[in-house]
Order: sequence, then structure tokens, then C-alpha cells
Amino acid sequence: MATPLAFTLLLKVVLYFGVCSIGRRTFRGDDPTFLRDAFLLALGRFLIGLALAVPLWLLAAQITVGHSFADGVAVYVLLYGTFRWLAWSVIAEFVQPGRLSIGSLFVGHTSGDRVWRLSGVASSYVSDIPLLIAAGGPVVGPFFC
Repeated sequence: MATPLAFTLLLKVVLYFGVCSIGRRTFRGDDPTFLRDAFLLALGRFLIGLALAVPLWLLAAQITVGHSFADGVAVYVLLYGTFRWLAWSVIAEFVQPGRLSIGSLFVGHTSGDRVWRLSGVASSYVSDIPLLIAAGGPVVGPFFC
């Protein structure tokens, strides 16, 4: 499983950089520092995932909704989807110009911001595909953040 894990982590970094590049250019404009900023934002999102992966995995291990494939999918989508929305919301606060508020943190500044956050969440799910294939389905664990 080392090769799927390495590919998953690489895919996460690449996709996160793409999403952060689009967000940086869309919400702050194109200037000479946008690639550097996008790289730092992507790195920040990756580190958030790594830092919170173990606590999230421990939480997921405590959730027992059954042992079927559908139960695993439900836990994976709901638990990780919520976490991913919050992680991308933190990054969005660095991308978006404007004041920080609790409302903007949880629901975004604009509809464009919410679409951008959803694209980040989608990139997180897409980057899990190599591990999902290798594991034979959803496995709620530390590398799925």
C-alpha cells in the first residue's frame, strides 16, 4: 500500500496547488506573487490535513454505524466532508479579501467562495481514489484528510 499512499499524497499536493492557484487568482487577482501564495496555501492545507488526521481517525474509529460497505461510505462522506469543508474554510480566509467573521468562516463570503471551497473538498475526495482502490473501498483512517 506504500505506492498508493505515496501517489495519494502527491496527488493531494498537486490538486491542492491547483485549487489554491485558482482561488488566489480569482479572489485576489494576478500578480507576481500568486504562484508563491498558492504554493504556501496548498502547503498549509496539506499540513492541516496531516495535523488533524490522527484525531479525525480516532473519532471515526469510535463511530459504529454498522459493518456494511454503505455504512463505511456514509461515515467516510459525512465525517470527512465536514472536516474538509472546515479545512478549506480556514484556507479561504487567507485567500479572500475582507473581514474574518464566524459566518464567513463557516458559510463563506460569496457564492463564488462556496463553489471554490466545494472544489477544494472535491479535490480532497478525488485524491483519495488511489487508496480507495487499493483498500477495496472506503477506509476511514488518517490519510484520507
